[in-house]
Amino acid sequence: MLSRSTIFLIPFVFAFVGFLLKFYFHERANSIRSPTFLLAVATAVLPLCFLGLKILGITIPYLALSVGIVGTGLLVTAIVRFFQV
Repeated sequence: MLSRSTIFLIPFVFAFVGFLLKFYFHERANSIRSPTFLLAVATAVLPLCFLGLKILGITIPYLALSVGIVGTGLLVTAIVRFFQV
């Protein structure tokens, strides 16, 4: 796998920002049990787990690609949830 496999974490950054914007501006940050807040936490925890596995050297083949696909899915979810009322 490429040594630059952390490039797959870029969708997580944008998804995290999208979820936070929705949480603070649309939902007025009223509950930490809201789905938007929980998705924002997930977009922060998943890349940290990936980087931890990478540091420990126990990654499986194509893990970076699968993490990138999950990040892209979360990014699409963030965009859709941002435009929902």
